[in-house]
Amino acid sequence: MADAGRPTGTAADFTVVPAEQAVPLRDEAGFGVGAALAVLALTAHRALTVAEDGPRRPRPGALDGMVVLAVGGAGAVGHAVIQLARWAGATMISTISSPEKARLATAAGVNHVINYRAGDPIADIRKIAPDGVDIVAEAALGTNLSWTWPCCEPAARSRPTPTTVASQSN
Repeated sequence: MADAGRPTGTAADFTVVPAEQAVPLRDEAGFGVGAALAVLALTAHRALTVAEDGPRRPRPGALDGMVVLAVGGAGAVGHAVIQLARWAGATMISTISSPEKARLATAAGVNHVINYRAGDPIADIRKIAPDGVDIVAEAALGTNLSWTWPCCEPAARSRPTPTTVASQSN
């Protein structure tokens, strides 16, 4: 925070960045939209790169051969996780709760959608990833842990978002 004696932070009104790091907003997008997009993209980035043995930067090929589960892929962070992980080469599974949300996750590029209200999400995920998923991007870890944890492969990492804590299986 800027209040902590640092010249930049989330409490700063203004900051200076190198030109190559600045992205112009479209005329119809306000500063609120720009700030929100950055938070969503950075949260998705962190969800995919926080583990010690994971990639430091998402890039093409960084997640090749990995299966990522985005819980709530129709939401803003889930949508960003899907797009970033697919770009980095992952096979994407997303849980959703309705046909409309399935369409949103599909538009983001998910390979497989699972309606967790219609059936057994653990069995459905295990059909796609018999050895378990490698990464779980989850915004409500405590709420969904009872069914997301059994979907993980033994060395899987549960990636944190701002409302969760990181867990790593052994």
